[in-house]
Amino acid sequence: MMKKRILCTGIILFFIGLLSTLFLFGVKADSISYASELDFIFLENDFTFIADDRIESRSYSNAEIGSRIRVNMTKEQYENISFIKFTLVKITTINDEITYSAENILKNDKEVSSQDIIKADKVYQSSFLEYENQSLSKYGYIDIVANEFCAIVLDVEYDNGGEKVQTHSSYIYKVTNIDNSKPTAYYTTLSYDVGSYVFRVTVNGNQPKAVRTANSGIRKVEFIKVTGSDTNPTRTTLDTIEGINVVPYYYELRINPTEKALYYAKVLDEVGNESENLIVVFGTHDASFESAVNNTLDELARGKDIYAPHLIKNLADEFALYGLRVQEYVDAPQDKKTDASAKIEKQKNVIYKLLGEFAHIRTLAENGVRDFDVKVINPEYLQGESILIGNVNKAYSTLLYGEVATFTVALADFDLRIINKDAEIKASGLKNVNRALGITLETTNSIKGEVDITFDQPIEIRIPISDYKSVVAVVKRVDEKGNEWHQKLNITEYKSYFLVHMPYSNGIITIVFGKKPISPYYWLLTLLIIPISISAYFIIRHIKVKRQKERERLKQERLQSKEKYVAKNKSKKGKKKKK
Repeated sequence: MMKKRILCTGIILFFIGLLSTLFLFGVKADSISYASELDFIFLENDFTFIADDRIESRSYSNAEIGSRIRVNMTKEQYENISFIKFTLVKITTINDEITYSAENILKNDKEVSSQDIIKADKVYQSSFLEYENQSLSKYGYIDIVANEFCAIVLDVEYDNGGEKVQTHSSYIYKVTNIDNSKPTAYYTTLSYDVGSYVFRVTVNGNQPKAVRTANSGIRKVEFIKVTGSDTNPTRTTLDTIEGINVVPYYYELRINPTEKALYYAKVLDEVGNESENLIVVFGTHDASFESAVNNTLDELARGKDIYAPHLIKNLADEFALYGLRVQEYVDAPQDKKTDASAKIEKQKNVIYKLLGEFAHIRTLAENGVRDFDVKVINPEYLQGESILIGNVNKAYSTLLYGEVATFTVALADFDLRIINKDAEIKASGLKNVNRALGITLETTNSIKGEVDITFDQPIEIRIPISDYKSVVAVVKRVDEKGNEWHQKLNITEYKSYFLVHMPYSNGIITIVFGKKPISPYYWLLTLLIIPISISAYFIIRHIKVKRQKERERLKQERLQSKEKYVAKNKSKKGKKKKK
């Protein structure tokens, strides 16, 4: 009996709970909401770019065909949206901010003007398209075509149980994959090799100042040489490059500057934009002038081991600019030819100046004379005399022709009562030092800057001082550990000046004037010389006396022999007479 009661009570409580739930969560039929606003806004993933089969690229389109953007709809959106209004708003870059409120569209926090509106249109439910293979997330769609950079702003009206409701919260999709700029090619730098120019050509998918455009990349570039007359030109393909995966793309175009030709680059990008760009013109204006420049460039290229690199670079750069001026002349309309020709002549004058400078440098090279200057600081210590630098040609053999070495010599006459020069004086070995002249030497190269080398041979610093008894030059040296010492330098003395032989391009030299110290063995040697001299005198005297006696003896013997010979002959003559 108890069990039946418990069972009945449980059943009653279950139905009470069920009825309570229906009461709490139930609504009247006329107030049922089919969906919320969130169900009818479009998110980023609902927009898809549809590539066109007429275009090679799968990610970009051109301005002519346009970028087809597909807006995908769920089944609920497809069935309940009354219309989708889309507004295409101009943007310059992807960073432009576009927002939408119930009142208006804003661009960078400012109300969009009519000039910023590219297009505004509505697509009604009757024009919605269905997928063949439908799913809940991709049931239908509409396509919006944009032909320039823009933002797609959606305004959706949907049926909410018989009530028309609009939402403005959809994702604002930016169309930035339209390449509306023709590709381009131009040279940026060049170098000169013997007999040819090498132009570094930059190939890009857009014009240099193109705006509101994507860069789809480069599909193909063809380099073409055009020779012959204007009426009967000959086009020769020099090279064709395809499968380019990077932009910008760089190419080295090698040409013969003595050949009359025009050089073009024909570029095709990934969306079908095409351009043909004139790179350079050669041999078409002043043949004799161009020949002279090319001969000089060849000479500089052959002499690259002795001539400074900037000589060939400067001349090649200016000659390339001359080629650009000729190119402008070729492209100029008839009424602009005079101005273009004047620019050519102006550029030729610049080049003539460079050729004149090289003629001087060539003369120096032919005579083995390296160009250098001497700058003296505080020359008053020499009382109007000048310091000269010699032996530069053999010493500084790495100084190229076209570079100028500058030797800066700073003088300082030290007051030994104030300035401590004990280390230098000790290193000199002189006594009774009465003067110390400081010379700080710095060497610079007009192209390379500061020079820190050991010369092949020491340079000769000519010091015009003669009123001294003894002179020694020392230079301060520092090893890798920072230890300092003083090294003696060789000096060559002349009547009115002396030469300091400096092996280093930089250094602090101290010239010490004084007397040479007397050796401690001087008096000992002096004392030894006296008896040695006396002994030598008597020895020499003894030898002379002995030799004199020997000569006397020999003389007596000769006289005696002669007398005996005469007497013997007389005796023989007497015997013959008796017969």
